[in-house]
Amino acid sequence: MWLFLAVSAAVLWGLHYSVEEKLLRVVPPSTVCFYTSVLLMISTFIFFRVLGEPLDIRPLFTRQAGWLFVVSESATTIANIAILYSIAFGNNASSSSLIEISYPLWVILFTMLLFGEFKLTPLGIAGGVLIGAGTVCVIYSNVRT
Repeated sequence: MWLFLAVSAAVLWGLHYSVEEKLLRVVPPSTVCFYTSVLLMISTFIFFRVLGEPLDIRPLFTRQAGWLFVVSESATTIANIAILYSIAFGNNASSSSLIEISYPLWVILFTMLLFGEFKLTPLGIAGGVLIGAGTVCVIYSNVRT
């Protein structure tokens, strides 16, 4: 199930970026951000209702979960706005998404710094090196054009 959901997310992100590039030619980024937030709230509610998962906000008020929630959701919101503006005023959706895909490297770094955890195998490290190399190639190809 996790693989199906992960692949589905990747496909939907691909659809999202390609459509958003065209959308941002006629709609201001601030409007897209606002309506994205509204639709996210509605679709999240529906998704979890279909799964039968209750909405329980009490854990957010614990000391441990509270700061994790604030940091996580703030980072996600800022990242979404940053990628939106990157597509709108930067190069294009394809280049922006290829650079954004370097996020696993940042996951590794922050997991080590914040939680002291390192969960990679040698093969995972090799994949990280390839992601880093691919990101450098995309950045370099866009600087040269």
